[in-house]
Amino acid sequence: MRSGALVGLLLVFACTSEPTGVLLTVQTDADLDQLRIGPSTADATLPTMVTPEVPEPLDSTEVVPLFFADALAGQRVDLLVHGVAGGTIQTFGSATTTLIAGQLVPVSVSLSVPCGNGSLDMVEQCDDRNRDDGDGCDANCRLEEGYVCQGVPSRCRLGCPDGCPEGEHCEDDVCVCDPAACAGCCSLDRCVQGTSPGECGAGGGRCQACELGDECVAGACEACADCTCGDAPCDPLVADTCVEETCQCGDGPACGEGEACRGGECVCAGDRCRQMDGTCHVSSLDACGPAGGLCAACDERSDRCSGGCRCGDGPPCGEGENCVEGSCQCGEVAGCTLGQRCDGIRCVCDEATCDGCCQAGRCLPGDQKNACGGGGIACENCRGRQRCTAGACVSNVG
Repeated sequence: MRSGALVGLLLVFACTSEPTGVLLTVQTDADLDQLRIGPSTADATLPTMVTPEVPEPLDSTEVVPLFFADALAGQRVDLLVHGVAGGTIQTFGSATTTLIAGQLVPVSVSLSVPCGNGSLDMVEQCDDRNRDDGDGCDANCRLEEGYVCQGVPSRCRLGCPDGCPEGEHCEDDVCVCDPAACAGCCSLDRCVQGTSPGECGAGGGRCQACELGDECVAGACEACADCTCGDAPCDPLVADTCVEETCQCGDGPACGEGEACRGGECVCAGDRCRQMDGTCHVSSLDACGPAGGLCAACDERSDRCSGGCRCGDGPPCGEGENCVEGSCQCGEVAGCTLGQRCDGIRCVCDEATCDGCCQAGRCLPGDQKNACGGGGIACENCRGRQRCTAGACVSNVG
């Protein structure tokens, strides 16, 4: 238990012999040096407390007592806890309990960063709805070297500080296909060779998927004339070898409807995505996904499917928003700004994504005396000679 936190976190001295409050147990796997605790009730937001006052390495389990006025007994108290390292919020967690007169109610909070949920939470640099390395946004939702990630959820592309691959040029700090320089064809933002049935084209045009049974010859889809296996021709789209007069894809049977044989494996052809039952489906709002990837139904946050659910030319709208004619809307107004979320009617401050503090539905920087706070807590008006430092009101010394 942090005995030093007992005074630093004292909200109101208890008037009875037995204190009213919370015995808070905080668990974390992160390397932290401070905890920032923001308590609030239905009627008021109480001052944010920081422990220890002087940063020092914390244990994986910290126990902190919080004292409240006896008059608050019976009320619900919400606790928003942020883990801090080097003055920067690294993790967060929350809990709710009801105060009992003359008791320290035990409460446990586990601190974490919800990487992979598609929204930018706390100190995440990106979140592309997965926890995979090598796609620009790594398993810890950190930006990978050489990539630029934009939007929510994040869409990551190779940046171009050191130049772009042949056939691409730098645009808004990312490499995109350059129709004037791409010898093959443009597949979304990439310049590809344009020699496969699934991505066929030449001269920098948009890649097309050949019809079943056709092959890509010199960047154009053509019917296969001399692909034979025994007495019957093999479809080059679904088979790449002939074994004992039987067309095969690699070591297995020829691919099925909607599939293409690439590198000896059956994958979904063209822009088709794969449904949970294993079948390939032409991407649509009801079954949308990247070519060869898993299908998922788009909701009201998207109005078109292009390698994934999208609103206009951008990513899907945020939670609670609607995509209307290619633009995100919250209720009857434009989409919410950074640090806000849509509750279905209006934009409100989002404690999970606001790095500053919340005031009147807005996310403010939280570095002003009259609006001080961090990590999405309610803004605090520092009293008297207090100043706002690192999102907390502290007393001037001397």
